[in-house]
Amino acid sequence: MQHTQSGRRFARLALGLVVTAAVPSLTTVAAHADDKPAATQAQQQTPDITTRQEKDQTIEEYRIHGKLYAIKITPSRGEPYMLVDHSGDGNFQMERNLRIAIPEWTLLRW
Repeated sequence: MQHTQSGRRFARLALGLVVTAAVPSLTTVAAHADDKPAATQAQQQTPDITTRQEKDQTIEEYRIHGKLYAIKITPSRGEPYMLVDHSGDGNFQMERNLRIAIPEWTLLRW
């Protein structure tokens, strides 16, 4: 009986050493997983917006990493609309409803 207890203690000790040895390497991997500064990451996610005036409309082109993905056209008269490339193949689709959809829930009813 004493032999099995010492075997269990040894197994627990060995498991503890393996886990302890693995933890610093995991934290090292997590610390070096992304060596880019946070400011560089933020710059990559913010679009480059080019604005130009053509005839009677303002055109805003939205690019990320140099790739054009949306164009907002604001005519001098009428509602603004956007042309959006959803699939990245250069085929732009018009979206006229630029209003933000506000969620509306019924809280109380009597």
